[in-house]
Amino acid sequence: MIKKIASKYTLFIVLVFIAVTAVFVPVYMLVQQTLYIRFESGSMSDFCDSLVQSVDFSDSDALESYVEENNEDHLYRIILYGEDRTRLFSSGPHRKRPIDDPANNLTDKYIEEYSENSVPKYRTEEGDKRNVLVLRKIIYNHGNKYYIRIQESLHNIESVFSYTNRMLGIILILYVCVCGISMYILMRGMTGSIRSLNEVVQKISKKDYSVRFEKEIAKDEVGMLADNFNHMVDMIQDNITSLDNYNFLLKDHISHMEEYEEMRNSFVRNATHELKTPLAIISSQIEMMHMAKEQGKVNYYYDSAMEEIQNMSMLITKLLKYSVEEGHTLKAEPVEINLSQRITELCEKIAPVLHAKKKSFSYKIEEECILSFPELHVEYIFNNYMMNAMRYTGKNAFIQVALEKNETGYLFSVYNDGGPIPEEQSERIWTELYRMGEDQTDGTGLGLFIVKEIALTNHMDCGVENEKDGVRFWFEFAKVMGKDT
Repeated sequence: MIKKIASKYTLFIVLVFIAVTAVFVPVYMLVQQTLYIRFESGSMSDFCDSLVQSVDFSDSDALESYVEENNEDHLYRIILYGEDRTRLFSSGPHRKRPIDDPANNLTDKYIEEYSENSVPKYRTEEGDKRNVLVLRKIIYNHGNKYYIRIQESLHNIESVFSYTNRMLGIILILYVCVCGISMYILMRGMTGSIRSLNEVVQKISKKDYSVRFEKEIAKDEVGMLADNFNHMVDMIQDNITSLDNYNFLLKDHISHMEEYEEMRNSFVRNATHELKTPLAIISSQIEMMHMAKEQGKVNYYYDSAMEEIQNMSMLITKLLKYSVEEGHTLKAEPVEINLSQRITELCEKIAPVLHAKKKSFSYKIEEECILSFPELHVEYIFNNYMMNAMRYTGKNAFIQVALEKNETGYLFSVYNDGGPIPEEQSERIWTELYRMGEDQTDGTGLGLFIVKEIALTNHMDCGVENEKDGVRFWFEFAKVMGKDT
């Protein structure tokens, strides 16, 4: 599977984010109370130091005024004892008895907890069993010794923490579920395209060049690779058709020119040797593309394969020109065939190729069209007409194949929409190696010449007609060679 794509890194980042969140939230839920107590302990110590530095404890009005102004955020309960342990000051709504009541004085029970270096402590208050944060400290203010107690109730805070933890747990579960479903949908779409492309590569490696990547091509790395791959297979298919044409001419040459036997043997050996190397390179490059993990390597193997295909195309063109210039006739033994069935099979085989090229395609075949005719010639006629139609139409073009009975035989035709063929070119396309347009690297220009030669050899007729919105090439199979149906 191809791994070096942007989606892989996107998925990796999302997975890391989910993992960090899944670890951080539970840890936070466990330590949030401890952190809060630590932060509040620091705030309580700072408040105590500020109180000592800002107020003269001998002035009870100033002390009460300072506490009211600076204790709104925390609501500390503050109790101040003198050096003789009598209560001098008490803040908040907790005061239940007069300040000078002896019961309010500091007892020996807690005296040991007071020191100059005391820090706030989290503990359970005796009596009401409430959890509190309390600071018991000895302080000196304007030369006098005091005992101060600052206390904060954490009962409500613990309730808030409990509610928050439950909400965080629910949110974490929902978050993981949503992210998991989103990643599944994302990866399913991405890996689906990769699996489809992998299936196409496997079929190509088994020399089935009729397959194409037929899914919608997205504008990402996989889409670019699929588009380039379809283009490469199109060129291979075109070269294979040209090779079929060459083999067709070569077989006819062998059967009718015995005086060139020795020359033919040498020619075949050399041609095979010349074609074997680029084909082997192309096959190895396709396998390397299949195994490549980096986009840069895939592009390198693709460019290398395309270069070999171009070289092979030029070599095939030269070989075909040489064969045509020899002036061979095309003959083969006729056999009884079901023309309807054979053309239907060829239409079904080429349909995926046309679909991948974004061309609309339909065929209308009348049944039981039977005659005696060389079966291989039927395939050459069909392939050359179809390649001609595909080559000279753009995307979203319409191609239609038809086979119908007439008074003299069966009329086979291939229609494609597009511009008409100029009148001065309508004869040249049948009689010489001629290609319309400026692109002289696509095809050999030999296909229609071979169709014309087949028609002449079998005493039949073929032609082309400009219609209102396109061009129709036709071939008339006469019944004179077979039985009448």
